[in-house]
Amino acid sequence: MTSMTAGPIFVHSLFRSGSTYLFEVFRRSPAGYWCYQEPLNEYLRHAADAPDRLLEISSRDGSLLRHPALDKPYFWEFYQVRDAIAPLFRKEFSYDGFFASTDSSSFRNLVPYWRALIDTAHGRPFFQCCRTTGRSAALREAFAGTHVHLWRNPHDQWWSYQVGDYFNATTQRIFNAADLPPPLVAVKAICRIADFHDDDIDKELAHDRNHRLEAREDYVSFYALWLYSMLACERTADLSVNIDALTTSAAYRQSVLDTLARIGIRDLNFSDCSIAQAPFGAAELAFFAETEDQVHRIFLDHDIRSDELAAALELRTRHAAAPTKFADAAAASSRLRDVAFRQMGALAKTQRDLIDATRIAETRRIDLESQADQLVAVQSARDALASELAQSRSRVADLAADFTEMSARLDGKDAELASARQRLDRLNGELRMAGLRLAEAQLETHRWWSVADDTGRHLQTIYGSRSWRLTAPLREINAWRKRLAGQAEVGVAALDNMPRRAVQQVLLAAWAHVRGHPERRARFVRLLAPFPRLYAQLRAFAFAHAQVSHAAPAAPRLTSAGSLASPDNVRWNEYPKSVQQVHAQLMRARAATARAPGQAQPGQTPR
Repeated sequence: MTSMTAGPIFVHSLFRSGSTYLFEVFRRSPAGYWCYQEPLNEYLRHAADAPDRLLEISSRDGSLLRHPALDKPYFWEFYQVRDAIAPLFRKEFSYDGFFASTDSSSFRNLVPYWRALIDTAHGRPFFQCCRTTGRSAALREAFAGTHVHLWRNPHDQWWSYQVGDYFNATTQRIFNAADLPPPLVAVKAICRIADFHDDDIDKELAHDRNHRLEAREDYVSFYALWLYSMLACERTADLSVNIDALTTSAAYRQSVLDTLARIGIRDLNFSDCSIAQAPFGAAELAFFAETEDQVHRIFLDHDIRSDELAAALELRTRHAAAPTKFADAAAASSRLRDVAFRQMGALAKTQRDLIDATRIAETRRIDLESQADQLVAVQSARDALASELAQSRSRVADLAADFTEMSARLDGKDAELASARQRLDRLNGELRMAGLRLAEAQLETHRWWSVADDTGRHLQTIYGSRSWRLTAPLREINAWRKRLAGQAEVGVAALDNMPRRAVQQVLLAAWAHVRGHPERRARFVRLLAPFPRLYAQLRAFAFAHAQVSHAAPAAPRLTSAGSLASPDNVRWNEYPKSVQQVHAQLMRARAATARAPGQAQPGQTPR
């Protein structure tokens, strides 16, 4: 760590506290201090774009601010090291990072810049700082060195701010800094300090100059910043220096010199220290006391320790100026300040009125420009509408001609439509008649399905009857006779000898099956064509027995395919070929009916 007798020297203060005088004392010292005046001044940004401008600010400019005469320009030392600092200085250093802590990005960016100032100094570096009271602890932690807190009584310091509009503008800039402490956030709201940020610091300061605060709000914001700086710097400073006491007390000057000597800072001379101290009247002191009490309450409400606040106020009281002996002069001075006080309020009000009027005028100008643009747009729209109207009239004429033509064609289409409707009505009538015929056919189909089903059940009953089994020998003899005779009439004669009811049931079942399958009926007719007498007999038999009784034995057992199951005790190979053929045809018809999708099954109502 850098020792106190060799490390950098930091003087932390607010504006108008005698810091320029202290800077000149160190600069003229034979000890060879390398003195940097306001290392965070926004003017130093010109080191990058116009370094020669650093030499333009001299004591002639400072005389307007009642600064002491300097033998060199303010920023002469910065000009000597311009190449090292030009790429490092940033706009955020001046006010945006006023309350930066060591872990903030703003302070991390600040460290290389400050390190370059220390490393390039041509002597022991001395920093006179008016923008560091909010980050003095961070600077001490980062660079060690010796830290001095320079302060002035707030009454004279605030009135000194009124020498121009720059210092009040800087107060508003500080209240726009990042990480604003809670007490100052509350004060900012009370004083109605606007939020405004821009990449250009000149635009920010111009905004603040054009938004002056009234006297009371201005003092509240200043005193809150003064009190916060007092509390922050008194915690970290190695030495506290009151410029008022340094002016009025030779003993205090010597005490400060002795303390500085003990920490390695020598060859200084404060004998010409002189800072203005005005006598204030009772009304002014009452105003200050009331305003300051308001700020004290705000600080206490935001976790500022009461003992720390009391210590700061006691230090201020200890160095308070003694009452003046010149009552008349004090009264005259008080009256002048009262006038100035009222003028400050009037100026702030006038400025706000001017801003409002400017805003209204700008709004009206924009409205007028907008109305002018709208008028031009309306005129253009009118011309466009006139052109469109002419085109529309032409199109209307064309459409009228087209309408006449389309009307004639429409009349022809109406006649065609009437004719088509008549044809449609006729076809709908035919369709309804066809639907009725189809319904009748479905009913007839269902009736014949019922007949076939009954026939199948009767046939199954016959096959399982005792008489059918007893006549088996006769059927076998008939088969032999048919094969011997070779004539179909022999088979018919043999059928006549079979039991009458069994023959009837077989023939009826065969006839019903054939009637339900037209293709098989046609085949059956072709087979009987060579035997007209046999065909006539079968046809007469079928029509004579068309109405059969539905009182039948229990339905025969159906297989999984829906066909009639043959009894286990029926040996079909023992029956005549004609019976076997009829039985086979019935079974195939039953199977085909079961496979046909969407057809009604026997015993079901057609859909």
